[in-house]
Amino acid sequence: AQPLPRRRALLGLLLAGLGGTLLVYMFSLAGYRGLAAAVVLLAASFVLAARPLPWRLAPASVLCALCLQLLLASWWPDPARLAAGWLKGPYFLFLLAALLLAAVLLPGPPRPDGSAAKGPARLGLAMMAWTLLACNLGWIAWHWAGSPALLPAGLAVLLAALMLCNRALRPPLWQLDRASLGIAGAAGMLLLLAIPVSASYYATERFATSAGDLQGRLRHWRQVLAMQPSGWDSRLFGMGMGSFPATYYWHNPQRDVPASITYAAEGGRPGNIYVRLASPGYSAGYGELLRLLQRLPVQPATRYTLALDARRAGAMPVLQVRLCQRQLLYPQNCVNAPLRLRAPPPGAPATAWQHYAVELDSAGLGAGAWLLRPPVQLELAASGAADSSVVDVDNISLRA
Repeated sequence: AQPLPRRRALLGLLLAGLGGTLLVYMFSLAGYRGLAAAVVLLAASFVLAARPLPWRLAPASVLCALCLQLLLASWWPDPARLAAGWLKGPYFLFLLAALLLAAVLLPGPPRPDGSAAKGPARLGLAMMAWTLLACNLGWIAWHWAGSPALLPAGLAVLLAALMLCNRALRPPLWQLDRASLGIAGAAGMLLLLAIPVSASYYATERFATSAGDLQGRLRHWRQVLAMQPSGWDSRLFGMGMGSFPATYYWHNPQRDVPASITYAAEGGRPGNIYVRLASPGYSAGYGELLRLLQRLPVQPATRYTLALDARRAGAMPVLQVRLCQRQLLYPQNCVNAPLRLRAPPPGAPATAWQHYAVELDSAGLGAGAWLLRPPVQLELAASGAADSSVVDVDNISLRA
């Protein structure tokens, strides 16, 4: 319970709280780019503040950095003529200043006595690089969100400047040891992950609708309990593992029929396997489709022929076939196959197989570098009217 460690702890918590609040404010106006730039500036200040800075060189370093910043900003080409976004003036100059600061702070060649060369000139150059970082942080904020983002950017620069006074305290709040670097690195990673998630529009909307979501979940749970038989054994021990789909199918109060996917054998023979897609049947409106997905190596700007055999049962279903880019959940840049199921020809049974072949263009699917190319998937789904219907699919192929 010594007063000095307690004061250091309180000052550290105050600095961390100010930094976190400021980064949330920065993200709310300048987005991910402003947040990343502010984190880099604060991290640079954390490292630089543990060095014995030559404050007598500070005016000259700041003046040289401002002149260099004005020269490079005025000389930089028009952003409309630059292909890559990172080549735009604020982003490229910020990256250049960060690389310069990292190169200056790296250990230099050892002196004859075995110590590293970290003289005032190198630290003066580091202060110059820090000034360039601060200038380009404000430029990034203004470039991304306009004049309203200049206030959080200015506050971030002010906090970073206050951090540079660390060695003026007796004793300093931190030093470049393993414990300080570990705590600062963990705090930085936590803020970079937590702030975009907690302060985003999606999270705000989710928190705003949490009360309604809870009511909907309680309603679902009450409906599920109402589907159980009234016997004491099911109330105490449940109805068995895997019994919920069948229970919901037969006893859901809305009398909805969920979609299903089944692999079946033709005529009971195991040699010919086909897939059976049952469309959903809902008493009010339409539910989400159940899709069968398979990844395919598709070439861009290529004409393909999609061929399959299909047969239908029940009300007239719609077989949806398309190629889409999909990383996890959401499809993008889909190419639909113009496929319509026909009625059986005269004299043929209603469940007769029919062959279909349609052409489609892959457009931009499959384009891009190997690491940046989104996977392409073939999607099959059955949809229809309010009543459930069935489509069987076999012998499907996609050929150039």
